Amino acid sequence: MYHVFTKIAMICIFLWCFMISSRLYAQEEIVWSKRNTIEWKDFKAQPQMQSPQAASINTGIQYSWKTEFINGKQVLNYKVYAYMKPTKSWVKPSEKSDYLLEHE
Repeated sequence: MYHVFTKIAMICIFLWCFMISSRLYAQEEIVWSKRNTIEWKDFKAQPQMQSPQAASINTGIQYSWKTEFINGKQVLNYKVYAYMKPTKSWVKPSEKSDYLLEHE
Protein backbone atom coordinates (compact mmCIF):
# COMPACT_ATOMS: atom_id res chain seq x y z
CA MET A 1 0.00 0.00 0.00
CA TYR A 2 2.86 2.39 0.82
CA HIS A 3 4.35 1.84 -2.65
CA VAL A 4 1.05 2.74 -4.33
CA PHE A 5 0.91 6.07 -2.49
CA THR A 6 4.56 6.72 -3.29
CA LYS A 7 3.96 6.09 -7.00
CA ILE A 8 0.88 8.32 -7.02
CA ALA A 9 2.81 11.08 -5.22
CA MET A 10 5.70 10.80 -7.69
CA ILE A 11 3.31 11.00 -10.65
CA CYS A 12 1.60 14.06 -9.16
CA ILE A 13 4.96 15.78 -8.57
CA PHE A 14 6.05 15.00 -12.13
CA LEU A 15 2.81 16.37 -13.59
CA TRP A 16 3.01 19.49 -11.45
CA CYS A 17 6.62 20.14 -12.56
CA PHE A 18 5.65 19.56 -16.19
CA MET A 19 2.76 22.05 -15.96
CA ILE A 20 4.96 24.70 -14.33
CA SER A 21 7.76 24.29 -16.88
CA SER A 22 5.39 24.41 -19.84
CA ARG A 23 3.95 27.69 -18.56
CA LEU A 24 7.43 29.15 -18.19
CA TYR A 25 8.41 28.30 -21.75
CA ALA A 26 5.08 29.08 -23.40
CA GLN A 27 5.23 32.43 -25.13
CA GLU A 28 2.23 34.65 -25.45
CA GLU A 29 1.67 35.88 -29.00
CA ILE A 30 -0.50 38.71 -30.25
CA VAL A 31 -1.63 38.11 -33.81
CA TRP A 32 -1.81 41.27 -35.90
CA SER A 33 -4.94 42.26 -37.75
CA LYS A 34 -6.53 45.54 -38.80
CA ARG A 35 -8.78 45.32 -35.74
CA ASN A 36 -6.14 43.96 -33.37
CA THR A 37 -3.30 46.48 -33.34
CA ILE A 38 -0.62 46.67 -30.68
CA GLU A 39 -0.57 49.13 -27.78
CA TRP A 40 2.17 50.16 -25.37
CA LYS A 41 0.65 47.89 -22.71
CA ASP A 42 1.58 44.94 -24.95
CA PHE A 43 5.31 45.64 -24.46
CA LYS A 44 5.89 43.60 -21.29
CA ALA A 45 9.64 42.94 -21.21
CA GLN A 46 11.97 44.98 -18.99
CA PRO A 47 13.28 48.00 -20.94
CA GLN A 48 16.97 47.81 -21.78
CA MET A 49 17.99 51.22 -20.55
CA GLN A 50 21.60 50.88 -21.82
CA SER A 51 20.36 50.31 -25.37
CA PRO A 52 20.48 53.21 -27.84
CA GLN A 53 17.04 52.08 -29.06
CA ALA A 54 13.87 53.56 -27.61
CA ALA A 55 11.94 50.31 -28.04
CA SER A 56 12.25 46.80 -29.39
CA ILE A 57 9.49 44.59 -30.71
CA ASN A 58 9.91 40.83 -31.14
CA THR A 59 7.89 39.74 -34.17
CA GLY A 60 7.47 36.79 -36.45
CA ILE A 61 5.53 35.43 -39.38
CA GLN A 62 4.03 31.98 -39.39
CA TYR A 63 2.40 30.07 -42.19
CA SER A 64 0.84 26.72 -42.94
CA TRP A 65 -0.42 25.18 -46.13
CA LYS A 66 -1.98 22.06 -47.54
CA THR A 67 -3.30 20.87 -50.85
CA GLU A 68 -6.42 18.87 -51.42
CA PHE A 69 -8.53 17.75 -54.32
CA ILE A 70 -11.98 19.29 -54.60
CA ASN A 71 -14.19 18.19 -57.51
CA GLY A 72 -11.16 16.69 -59.22
CA LYS A 73 -9.07 19.88 -59.01
CA GLN A 74 -6.09 20.42 -56.77
CA VAL A 75 -6.61 23.35 -54.42
CA LEU A 76 -3.97 25.07 -52.31
CA ASN A 77 -5.13 26.30 -48.90
CA TYR A 78 -2.78 28.46 -46.86
CA LYS A 79 -2.74 30.69 -43.80
CA VAL A 80 -0.19 33.41 -43.10
CA TYR A 81 -0.12 35.62 -40.03
CA ALA A 82 2.18 38.09 -38.32
CA TYR A 83 2.55 38.21 -34.57
CA MET A 84 4.46 39.87 -31.75
CA LYS A 85 5.75 38.39 -28.51
CA PRO A 86 4.90 40.78 -25.66
CA THR A 87 7.24 39.16 -23.13
CA LYS A 88 10.19 39.83 -25.47
CA SER A 89 9.16 43.35 -26.52
CA TRP A 90 10.05 46.45 -24.53
CA VAL A 91 9.93 50.25 -24.53
CA LYS A 92 11.68 52.86 -22.43
CA PRO A 93 8.93 54.63 -20.47
CA SER A 94 10.24 58.12 -21.28
CA GLU A 95 10.24 57.37 -25.02
CA LYS A 96 6.61 56.34 -25.53
CA SER A 97 4.87 58.26 -28.31
CA ASP A 98 2.26 57.61 -30.97
CA TYR A 99 4.92 58.07 -33.62
CA LEU A 100 7.22 55.45 -32.08
CA LEU A 101 4.36 52.99 -31.58
CA GLU A 102 3.40 53.33 -35.25
CA HIS A 103 7.03 52.68 -36.18
CA GLU A 104 7.18 49.53 -34.08
